[in-house]
Amino acid sequence: MTASALILTGSNTTNFLRYKDGNLTVRGDVAATTFSTTKFSVNAEGQITASAGTIGGFEITSTELKSGSKIVLDASQSKLVIGGDDNTSEIVLIPIKEI
Repeated sequence: MTASALILTGSNTTNFLRYKDGNLTVRGDVAATTFSTTKFSVNAEGQITASAGTIGGFEITSTELKSGSKIVLDASQSKLVIGGDDNTSEIVLIPIKEI
């Protein structure tokens, strides 16, 4: 099926799947083993994978979860940065490899 906009609903219009303008909206229960879009998926166990967006005010990128520059969890560099209020002081946690 190919469409630029699509809405699927049953007799109860409070539950539906809608795709419009690049956004997928789900209202109600979805019975599927995997539910996904280009940058987001959730499986039947509830595991969520996202490479873009926000969660709780934190921005999701392909390698970071961050709140501006004050709090950054960087998976690509294995570090956590917590910045000070003046944006000049910060705490950086980097794992030390065994020698």
